[in-house]
Amino acid sequence: MNDWCTALIWITAACAQDNAQQLDASVCEGDQFVGDSVTLAALADCTRVTGNLVFTGNELVHAEHAKLSLVDGSLSVWGNPSLRDIELPELTRVGGYLLVEANELLAAITIPKLTNVNDRDVTHHADVSISGNPQLPTCQAHALRDQLLAADFTGDVAISGNMGSCPP
Repeated sequence: MNDWCTALIWITAACAQDNAQQLDASVCEGDQFVGDSVTLAALADCTRVTGNLVFTGNELVHAEHAKLSLVDGSLSVWGNPSLRDIELPELTRVGGYLLVEANELLAAITIPKLTNVNDRDVTHHADVSISGNPQLPTCQAHALRDQLLAADFTGDVAISGNMGSCPP
């Protein structure tokens, strides 16, 4: 083989490896714990989390992840004393359960494309649990439940301890 062919093969292999690494950059392996804006920013390019995604005990006021479409494990948003809203506009599937609990100031959940939760049958008290969020209007929790039901979701949903009424 001549030097040109050898160089071309080497360059082609190097480009293929770089492209594979770029594609894999959108997959975040394993469990991911969001404790602050720095850890949230580190996940900004992830479209998929292969483990659980947990937002807990942090001082985030607004949690948005514009690219995330798939969480293979469970999604938990609990015990965040300052969190006012969470936006996951591209999220379509959570493989495990969805838990949104004990967020004192949470007033809004925006997950407009979510259609599939707990298809892995992860054991939990409910497939979807939205409770103990005193500033979250119950109608928002019901809207998320209704969105899932419209997509043929048949799992258990627990909604309690949120703001009793919806703003006019």
